[in-house]
Amino acid sequence: MHLLKSVAITVFLATSALAQSIVVDAPRPGTNIPLTSTNLTVQIERPDTLSASKELSVAIGYKICDVEEGYGPGA
Repeated sequence: MHLLKSVAITVFLATSALAQSIVVDAPRPGTNIPLTSTNLTVQIERPDTLSASKELSVAIGYKICDVEEGYGPGA
């Protein structure tokens, strides 16, 4: 169930990004992000536009759960 939610959120964010004509510039696709990282910066690139636009910030948090907590794939 949690995997389905994660996939749905990822698809939603990707669709939203494509609809807004933005590109995730960093980290590059295929980059391995260590599980011990405490901070991760994602760089978003967008093309110049003739219409007015507003900047928006989004904070996304995630937690890596142990299988013993009942949320992992082996739970």
